[in-house]
Amino acid sequence: MSRALNELVSTQVAKVERIGRERVVSFTESHKTVWQKAFPRLRNPVSKIVRISEQDLHRQDVLPAGITALSTLSMLSESTYPEYALSRDVWKVMEKAGVEKIPMEESGTCLLQVWCYDPKVLEVDGHVDPFSLYLSLQDETDERIEMALEEMMERYL
Repeated sequence: MSRALNELVSTQVAKVERIGRERVVSFTESHKTVWQKAFPRLRNPVSKIVRISEQDLHRQDVLPAGITALSTLSMLSESTYPEYALSRDVWKVMEKAGVEKIPMEESGTCLLQVWCYDPKVLEVDGHVDPFSLYLSLQDETDERIEMALEEMMERYL
């Protein structure tokens, strides 16, 4: 957290004041400017994507992500295979329990995005947060996805 705060200060996006033992952050720019300045320093939260049977999914451990989440925030239609995000720790538990990875597209399967951090920490309205969602889909070349991402970001900026 200290490193993140130092990065925000170094890019002059935020000020940090000490009040007792706490460090209080205040942003010096508009939401849109903060996003534009911070964006080049941010990375995709997805470390890997695996396919499993939806029957093996523990819904309490995951959040809608990818196209599934974007379709709830835009006019984009849902994908054939639902996508969910989960933390690396939850994935490790699932692997130890012997969840089967499915190597190819098959009905009744879903995609799991294993994130570098717990997506539930930043959860918004029952799905991954829009900024992390944008980062996870930023390399998509489908024009419909690009337009849906822009539509979503306009709402939050």
